[in-house]
Order: sequence, then C-alpha cells, then structure tokens
Amino acid sequence: MTTTKLLIAGDWRASQTGETIAVIDPSDGAEFARIGRGSAHDIDRAVKAARAALGGAERALGAIERGRLLTKLSH
Repeated sequence: MTTTKLLIAGDWRASQTGETIAVIDPSDGAEFARIGRGSAHDIDRAVKAARAALGGAERALGAIERGRLLTKLSH
C-alpha cells in the first residue's frame, strides 16, 4: 500500500505527528493508500512556505486573479 507524505516547500515530509489517514476508493470502499495527516504545525509550515514563494504578490490580486493563480499552481 502506498503512503504519501506532505509536500511542503518543495519537499516531501512526514507529518509532525507521523499520523496518516486512509484514502478510500468510493467504488468499493477499499482503502488503497494512506496520506500524511497534517497537524496545525504542518499547516503553519505550509502557509509560511506558500507566502514566502509568492512574496506577498497574492495580496495585490483580486478574487478572480487569485483564483486563476491557484488554478495555475495546482497544475
């Protein structure tokens, strides 16, 4: 079974707690992978990394532009 870590600041890292959660196939209810369960600490690290990567530029964008940026970043 695959276990995936959290991608934070370009690095794959285990969650601070080491906990994972199941990924379930909705077609049959079977667990097919596990992913890191992010804690508040992990979320803080991810938010800080995202802010550093964008350099504050996201604050100057309107809602539509922010949405486009997030869509682009997700690909």
